[in-house]
Amino acid sequence: MRIACDMDGVVCKWSEHFLSWLNCLYNKAIQLEDITDWDWWNVVDITKEEFDNAFVEFTRHGMWSTIPMYEDATNVLCALTSLGHHIYYFTDRPEESRRNTLKYITGNGLTIDSVIFCRGKEKAKIAKELNIDIAIDDKFSTIQDYHDIGIGAILRRQPYNEKFDWDMDCRSLRRFKMIVEERSNAITEK
Repeated sequence: MRIACDMDGVVCKWSEHFLSWLNCLYNKAIQLEDITDWDWWNVVDITKEEFDNAFVEFTRHGMWSTIPMYEDATNVLCALTSLGHHIYYFTDRPEESRRNTLKYITGNGLTIDSVIFCRGKEKAKIAKELNIDIAIDDKFSTIQDYHDIGIGAILRRQPYNEKFDWDMDCRSLRRFKMIVEERSNAITEK
């Protein structure tokens, strides 16, 4: 099975890490639960320009290589790989973070099958070209894009996407592994 897996907000705790960065940069005390919309600046009293500047500085300081992984990420993704599934890491990270990202993936014990740097709208198109069977992301519009072209989509729940009602969602990668195994078994039984 071919699996597209978003990095930030799915494999690693980008939201928490970047939020800490924003808090330090702008002397804020924003909690993850405060982020109830994908466009953070709309809910945390900063401008889009301030958010973008923080993002640029985050990249410039090499912060992409310091983001903590979710506790179950390495075990689950390595288990899926050992079962013969092909993992494609899709990421919206800037191209300037490529070296840090590859180092981050291998440094956390994950194998690099494929790492694809692309913007949200491109993900579904690229996934279709790669014959992806199932995808997981934390951005609802990306999940909808996958679904619209017939790719099984799973929303990794986060405070900023809780308002969306989605029948295929998970709160942990362990749950994602169970969904992949169920789908894989269903395909094998046909």
